[in-house]
Amino acid sequence: MEDDWVKFYTTNRLSFQANLIYSSYQDEELKSEVSILCKLAPKLFQHVHYIGASLLHGDLWSGNYGVDDKGQPVIFDPACYYGHHEAELSIMTMFGSPGNQFFQAYHSIIPREDGFEQRLKFYQLYHYLNHYSLFGRTYRSSCLRILKDLNLSLIHISEPTRLRRIS
Repeated sequence: MEDDWVKFYTTNRLSFQANLIYSSYQDEELKSEVSILCKLAPKLFQHVHYIGASLLHGDLWSGNYGVDDKGQPVIFDPACYYGHHEAELSIMTMFGSPGNQFFQAYHSIIPREDGFEQRLKFYQLYHYLNHYSLFGRTYRSSCLRILKDLNLSLIHISEPTRLRRIS
């Protein structure tokens, strides 16, 4: 059993999907960008104080939640797993959004930590890769945009500022 969340997620979610995509579409650019991100991913979590195992719905987009006839919230069609609580929020903003009131209430209980927006993209990437794998190339550009944005920002974090001598 894997006890390193970032390693588990990059190996069993992102790399796994990249390999599925490669076997169907031979997308070398995507596979290369995923490989780079998997090496840089720990930087996304350097300011996260604790990654506990939360029970996640796993597919909580606007089509999988609603209200019953009494106005009570309901969720359905789960793809449950244990993981970092922020992963749950990723698909919620891909296809609609529960709105600012939801996120304000959520973060009043579980405060945002530095780097949240980048980790949200990181977690959204899995869903875009999964959609690319299942539904085809229409999701390719979204995958590559997220990959390149994250990789570029993370590479800059890892590189020290270099001063050049002007002669």
